[in-house]
Amino acid sequence: MSKKQIAVLILIAAIAVFFVVRIIRNAMTSEEAKIKKLIKELAEDFEQKKFKKIFDHITDDYKDEGGNTKESLKEDAKLVLAFVNEIKVSISDLRVVVSSDKKNAEARFSAKVYLQAKFGDQNINEPMIFHLRRESGEWMLYKSNLQQYGEGL
Repeated sequence: MSKKQIAVLILIAAIAVFFVVRIIRNAMTSEEAKIKKLIKELAEDFEQKKFKKIFDHITDDYKDEGGNTKESLKEDAKLVLAFVNEIKVSISDLRVVVSSDKKNAEARFSAKVYLQAKFGDQNINEPMIFHLRRESGEWMLYKSNLQQYGEGL
């Protein structure tokens, strides 16, 4: 094989590697992947009671099926801080669908939450649906099927 043929093969291999890396990087940074990562981070923040970080990803006009608003969720968070010692969250079957214009998305998953509270433990096992929309380049939660759980704490 001549030096010219080897150089061409090396060039073709380098181009192929470049495109494979770009494809993998794009797949890993797809909107679906970003939303999945966000939901996992929100679960971790909930376990660690980092509610400010959670509320940074909830719109001011948030509303859910339990009648909760962003403000009522903030009140519930105060109860959690006062009465809950430990939180464990596991998420499974996480599926995300992003609209073709990439402005809205729906995330469906199963959430298991264990709360070790001062007045008794609580286990919550619910299918969740999060509706998200893009605001200032960030995915924000504006609606969900969350019910009211704060009363039991």
